[in-house]
Amino acid sequence: MVTPVTEAAARAACLSLATEALLLVAADGSNGDSLRRAIPLHSSPKDDRVKGLGPFEAASREIARSPNVQEMYGDPVPSDKLLLAFVYGFLARHSPSEFDANLFEATWNTFWGELQESAWAYYGVGNVQNFDGDSALFELADGVSIRHRDFDELRRILNWGDSDLEFLTSDWMRGGASGYVILARQDVAKEPDNLVLGNGPEIDPRILRTLLALRLLKPGAVGVGQIFHVRPSFICPPAGMARSLRVSPMWRTGSRYSLSASECPELIKLYAAVKAFGAISGDIPNVSLALRRFSTSFEREFSQAEDGIVDATIALEALLLRENDELAFRLAFRGSSILATDDDQRVSLFGNIRDFYSLRSKIVHGTSLKPQDRALIQNGELLQGIVRRLLRAFMIFAVAHPEFRKSSGQHSFYAALDRTLMHPATRLELRRSMGLESLPA
Repeated sequence: MVTPVTEAAARAACLSLATEALLLVAADGSNGDSLRRAIPLHSSPKDDRVKGLGPFEAASREIARSPNVQEMYGDPVPSDKLLLAFVYGFLARHSPSEFDANLFEATWNTFWGELQESAWAYYGVGNVQNFDGDSALFELADGVSIRHRDFDELRRILNWGDSDLEFLTSDWMRGGASGYVILARQDVAKEPDNLVLGNGPEIDPRILRTLLALRLLKPGAVGVGQIFHVRPSFICPPAGMARSLRVSPMWRTGSRYSLSASECPELIKLYAAVKAFGAISGDIPNVSLALRRFSTSFEREFSQAEDGIVDATIALEALLLRENDELAFRLAFRGSSILATDDDQRVSLFGNIRDFYSLRSKIVHGTSLKPQDRALIQNGELLQGIVRRLLRAFMIFAVAHPEFRKSSGQHSFYAALDRTLMHPATRLELRRSMGLESLPA
């Protein structure tokens, strides 16, 4: 635990250093502004001027003596870097004309508090596209939230300035606009190896799992734009904002997505299912392929709606077929039998799946499309809905049944599937084991 004497000694040394640094900036006049915009270890001449001040060595020594600092930041302690961050942070906040004790105290408390924290906080933020909600904040799983795009709040959380917010605004203007962003936080224990690490390794996976859970919950062309990464740190400021290479299409097929706060518990359950399936996905390649093609269908632009139909039907084949004969019939029979709650719905779903599979064949073989075919393409969300429900069912089944993760278990499952679906009792038992009796349609 930090003792008052230790902090008092470090504070006194830093007070002397801050005072002399302010005098150095004032003596430089307009040229002193360069020190007020400096980043530690990015300019040797600037760093050398501050390190040449009388109190610097004593202040650096006191910082290195702080409890737990060696364990978190390394041995030897990079006390010069930490102390330069304090000085530059103080100068950036302070007017060079007169020493302000309150500003010093605020800067010191921020610096010392972060120095003692045992973990870095990493964030990822991106614009949510084609999204509406009935709440300003949706708190989800694994440190992920969807919230109103509030620039003041983002400044406070991410320590962003105008230039950072301009990047976010530029991405928002690409298309599919909404008033929301997705924000993910990951806390990582401090250690010497991550002193300069700019990205949290779980940020992108958490955001993408949330996006998949949203798409598995209900219809709507929800998407996420470019993901911006930041570690808002006072003592180790990053060289700049990191941005993912992932770029979404400007416009997607499908309707706007609307989330209500009452749906969040179900969304969190789906997130847990996606995460649990991810841990075993390598053992079940057909369901993994179906998930990838389902996600890809959402990334198609309006001009690629036909490709979205192909994506979705490939997902159906991956989930429902293991044979090469009677494809259309087996696909329609199995899909409708698993999903339908009564005979009328089964007949309707059977016809829908056969129609889409026939359309898919025309698309991939370059056959001329008739008006009714083009109308069916525009109704692609119906096909996505069928795939959505089947994916949820197979993910839940795979996680709950370890035997399905083995090739022999999958062979037995598909070999017996038609017999299972033909009998009402065994069909109902399968639907229950897939969660279809409890999940929303």
